[in-house]
Amino acid sequence: MAENNLLVVSDLHLSEGWNSETGRVSRLESFHYDDAFERFIHHHESIRRSRRYKERPWLLIFNGDLFQFAQVVSLPPEGKELRAVTGVSSYDELPRDVLRYGLGTTPKEAAWKVGRIAAGHPIFFAALGWFLAHGNRIAIIKGNHDPEWFWPEVQERFCREILHAYEEWLIEGGSGPHLMLEDVQKRVRFYPWFYYEPGRIYVEHGHQYDPVNRFRNFLHPVQPHRPNHLDLPWGSFVTQTFLNHLQRGFPYADLDELMKQQLGRAIRQSPVRAAAMGLYYLYLVARATLRELRQRRHAGEWEKFPFSTARNVGLSVLPDAVVRRLIQMGWEPHHRAVERVLRIFARAGAATATMLLQFVGIFQAARAFVDAEYLGMLGWAIMAGGVFLLRRSIQLYFRQQVSRVHYGYEAVPYIRQALGEKYEVPYYVFGHMHRPTLRRLEGGKWFVDSGGWPILIRQQLQRLEEKKLTFVRLPTGHRGAPELLYWDDSGNKAERLVLVEPYQQDLAV
Repeated sequence: MAENNLLVVSDLHLSEGWNSETGRVSRLESFHYDDAFERFIHHHESIRRSRRYKERPWLLIFNGDLFQFAQVVSLPPEGKELRAVTGVSSYDELPRDVLRYGLGTTPKEAAWKVGRIAAGHPIFFAALGWFLAHGNRIAIIKGNHDPEWFWPEVQERFCREILHAYEEWLIEGGSGPHLMLEDVQKRVRFYPWFYYEPGRIYVEHGHQYDPVNRFRNFLHPVQPHRPNHLDLPWGSFVTQTFLNHLQRGFPYADLDELMKQQLGRAIRQSPVRAAAMGLYYLYLVARATLRELRQRRHAGEWEKFPFSTARNVGLSVLPDAVVRRLIQMGWEPHHRAVERVLRIFARAGAATATMLLQFVGIFQAARAFVDAEYLGMLGWAIMAGGVFLLRRSIQLYFRQQVSRVHYGYEAVPYIRQALGEKYEVPYYVFGHMHRPTLRRLEGGKWFVDSGGWPILIRQQLQRLEEKKLTFVRLPTGHRGAPELLYWDDSGNKAERLVLVEPYQQDLAV
């Protein structure tokens, strides 16, 4: 089979998008580039006729987290539709967690969420249909925010939503080739773990090497005692509960920015509210911990699924021995997972403790001032200032530690070892970290992080800052450094992403 030209994008994080009834966008939505994505698609279809791309079709690889299922929190309308999805007809009959956090992860619930995402992103889905109608293909890899791709019902609903959006687009005046459901199903393929093309490329999302977001069994991520529910990692639980709660107040911000802004504002405006937020966070941590302990009773059952399952989910391109080594590597993380989890909790604990101490110092200094105890006021003020400097030092230390870590980059040596020299490839492409990266490896191989497309807020600037819409492009027959690019929508063209050589090699990623 002739090689395809490759496009790799990662971490788009589509959720509920635009609501046609209100004319507004969900506060939990991170992807606002539907029109830009459409132009991105049309541009690459137009250039594939050029000599460089040899008129060969594109394979567009969504490398994990195409959807953010946990941030689809709307519910089906009461009545027939709600009953078809949840088994009950009224919201009053739903569990409290469903009313508060949205639907769960069963096949019916996840398939309904796909329909809700498609309704909020009609241009995006129509662009995928147009892309497929021109003979191109799509590969979808599961990520930590969209493990629901595991369900066949979700895959089927996705294909139908693409066709529906494309047909609506044609009715409204769009122009493109005819497309049938069978064409969509044939040209869209779902990969449960990674995409591997012999002698060319290995593409994986990379969350399995992140201790907070790794699944016990990513190939078969169901709960043994509840096989219609997915077994989600700790990070997904935090997203569905605490992060969604905070992002309603601060759209587009990541967890660190949310914690800084919400907790900082709460302490300044209402110490009682700050204490309530802290207690709520501790409650969620305790709940997540108890959940983990309960599920550990079934830990052995996650590894009992037949090895034939791995052969039936798109990994047959590699020999059994290689697949076994890769699976074993996924079950036994090589990256000091326990140490890193403890570091995360140490950071959160140190930041919380110093923030509270600083507040106590300010409060006591003010109290001493009112009581005219100026010496005591000076002491408390000095203590508050010292705690503030300590907190800033702790934040700087952990920020430097995080900047050194790239889970995918650290995993590549183990992946190369598992593949062996015979099945080695020149390009290893990852996502998950939202950090566009290009590094040359030993033996002339390359590591690439394709970055992501969601927007975020910078607390220091107090304004929205658009991330560059980065992606990886590999024309057929390409050799040498891979193309790590960004989409310049104003110029309707792809530009090379400028990455400056690091000052120190150990800080390269």
